[in-house]
Amino acid sequence: MAASMYDQYYRAQVPTPFYYQQYPQQTDLARHFQRQTTRLLEHQNQ
Repeated sequence: MAASMYDQYYRAQVPTPFYYQQYPQQTDLARHFQRQTTRLLEHQNQ
């Protein structure tokens, strides 16, 4: 999977050390957005 828009945005907006301090669970954050997106798509298809 390509880098998400969120990832690109935060990398652009925030210095790298601060980024890693604020988002140590980056993969968990990505999974969270993936779940939210899947849930939205499932809801639209019903």
